[in-house]
Amino acid sequence: MANREDEVYLTEGTPEDAQAIVGLIDQLETETDSIEFDPTIHQLELKLVQQNLALIQQSPTNFLLLAKLGDAPSAC
Repeated sequence: MANREDEVYLTEGTPEDAQAIVGLIDQLETETDSIEFDPTIHQLELKLVQQNLALIQQSPTNFLLLAKLGDAPSAC
């Protein structure tokens, strides 16, 4: 069986993922032109990103699914 560090798995995004998600967005913006993000995302404070993730987690109609490699969100 593969070690969790060596496999990609899907999980719900949580406020604890905020910093890693922002980092992933920064990485993706430099690696591809096929994904576009609203430029104002870089103006958001980390605490606001965390609050938004908490609201999504509590929502009965919204869901944020992350692909993770180990503990970090991944652009697999």
